[in-house]
Amino acid sequence: MARFVLEHKIFVLLAWAAIAMAAMLTFDKLEPALDYTYATPGRVGYDSNAKIEGLGHRTDDAGR
Repeated sequence: MARFVLEHKIFVLLAWAAIAMAAMLTFDKLEPALDYTYATPGRVGYDSNAKIEGLGHRTDDAGR
């Protein structure tokens, strides 16, 4: 593999440039998929969070 890369430097450079260009062109389409939220409806944690959020927020500082 190393011998091929060294003997075909231009081809390898052009291949990496093509891969980089393709990555840059498709990043806008992939960006919404790169989200750090994790929520699975129907699971205990999701249902509990939905109930807690439905209770509303306290306006006093008694909970602190």
